[in-house]
Amino acid sequence: MFNKRKLTLTAVVTAGLLINFSSIAATDEVMTIHFSSNEVVFQPNVGGEAVTLTLSCAGGAYVQQEYPGTEAIVWALVDQDDLPIDDGLCKYEARIHPTMDKAAVQAAEESADDRIAEQLAQLEQIQTMVVNGSFDIVGGQIVDPGVTEDIDTAYDQVQDGE
Repeated sequence: MFNKRKLTLTAVVTAGLLINFSSIAATDEVMTIHFSSNEVVFQPNVGGEAVTLTLSCAGGAYVQQEYPGTEAIVWALVDQDDLPIDDGLCKYEARIHPTMDKAAVQAAEESADDRIAEQLAQLEQIQTMVVNGSFDIVGGQIVDPGVTEDIDTAYDQVQDGE
């Protein structure tokens, strides 16, 4: 026989997770990203404990750093060694990690019941929000991904000083 209380609680939690997913489906709702010629600004629109920003760019440039979850992240065109990024494609991923109830996490860590810790870990993975995309660097400048201009034309204009 089913435990009615347990079944109801499971239904409420599942419904809450589904509602949460529908509210974060659009990238703009999670994070606003502003492009300028020499930097990208990642502004979280939702609260979180931290944001892990990963960028992988042409020439093997790689950047990964963790930031506070509510602050704007300004990334200039340099890698982790402060070297300029080569022209080409840059891919980014921003992971917004949820704020976890510290008391619940501590209780799970101190508990002998591994199931509680596993459930918290799964909940954190489910609630982590990911925003990803890409942009091009041409002539040492960022080409806004919203611009539909042909990349070759943009490169020629930069080379010609236009």
